[in-house]
Amino acid sequence: MNFFKSIKSTFFSKYANFSGRATRFEFWSFVLFYYFTIFTLKLPVFTSFFGNAIYGEIFQILVFGAYLITVIPYLAVSFRRLHDANISGWWSLLPLIPRYGSMAPVSWWILVVILYVVISIILYTLPSDPKKNKYGPSIKFEKKILRPKKNRSRIIQK
Repeated sequence: MNFFKSIKSTFFSKYANFSGRATRFEFWSFVLFYYFTIFTLKLPVFTSFFGNAIYGEIFQILVFGAYLITVIPYLAVSFRRLHDANISGWWSLLPLIPRYGSMAPVSWWILVVILYVVISIILYTLPSDPKKNKYGPSIKFEKKILRPKKNRSRIIQK
């Protein structure tokens, strides 16, 4: 599966599919596409501070629309990625845990965000479970066809 086929399958055929498994390539290609799209749409918002503000507002609406369109496939592919590593998909909602202590210093919040990011990266980069698990058969390992090795013990006769 190449990059564009992966994005197309995540958006169209697996839009809100939270069951099953997703390979690391499928997940990271969608994440790359997601952040590239959001960055591309936010760039005019950042540059509108130096020019006409109406364009910035238009692009803010486009960014919000992009968030709404991509939030479900993003959650779905993250759930399926964790399922591929034989982990519950609910771990992808870890950053949504309420943070207590609103009077905590800013440095505390920075540490908490860094901790969430590190834990998420570790979970999403875990290798695929090669066996069938409770979320379905392995996508990565079932495609490999075992071929018998050629008989290399032939004696060359002159």
